[in-house]
Amino acid sequence: MPYLHYLCDEVPKEICNIFPPDLHLPRLRHNDPWPDTEAEFTYIYDWIVSWGLLNEGGIYQNIVNLNALG
Repeated sequence: MPYLHYLCDEVPKEICNIFPPDLHLPRLRHNDPWPDTEAEFTYIYDWIVSWGLLNEGGIYQNIVNLNALG
């Protein structure tokens, strides 16, 4: 994505230095809302747990409501 560096430049440096390779590109697409796939959920969930922001034990089927958009 040739313009990704502009998005990174918008993040204040006192928060973090973020670079295009740091971004998970599937999350940057503009689409109609839809539940995350199990693979996307696992990627994001593992990252959140690794930073200690969430306790382990979350299960995709218990967290993502696949019927919400019906």
